Amino acid sequence: MRKGEVTKFAVIQSIAPIFNRLGFAGTTLEELMRASGLRKGGVYHHFRSKEDLAIQAFEYSVQMMREYWIAAITREPDAAAQLRVIIDTFEMLFDDSLIAGGCPLMNAALDSDDAYPWLKEKTRAAFDDWRCLIASIVRKGVAAGRFRPETDADGVAWIMISALEGGLALSRLNGDLQALKSVSSHLGRYIAAELICE
Repeated sequence: MRKGEVTKFAVIQSIAPIFNRLGFAGTTLEELMRASGLRKGGVYHHFRSKEDLAIQAFEYSVQMMREYWIAAITREPDAAAQLRVIIDTFEMLFDDSLIAGGCPLMNAALDSDDAYPWLKEKTRAAFDDWRCLIASIVRKGVAAGRFRPETDADGVAWIMISALEGGLALSRLNGDLQALKSVSSHLGRYIAAELICE
């Protein structure tokens, strides 16, 4: 990478947690300058606008989460264990040990619900990518004979995403893991009872 690209990447790394925690409207230029160590001109030398910076920060956070999942999934030989990896990741999103500020998809979905159509489109695409990842694992499990042949891969993906995001939201709201642990336990039972072949 050239020096300008290295600087731009370093800026994205430093400001991604701020956008993830505070959202687009809640993130000020002063916070971006403080986190990146750049002045206003330096920030806008690398990015066309605050929107451009927010999109690249969001994409970076989503990519970090995806890379973690892919690396962890690759280590698991079994489709059920691969789904468990995704479920277990959410405790790390609760305590910010994977990504500061929690799940970037949930945060951006809430941030872009009534505004910021440019962020809403990126968020929708990221959720669809996640759905495809889970559905692909389920389809491979069906093909390997691990999961029942009638399993609806996309349905399983939507159930997992909805349950995990809801559990994470409630756990963060309440400041404890109770909701997320209940969801995690229920999804484990769901996989065992509804997906795995006897």
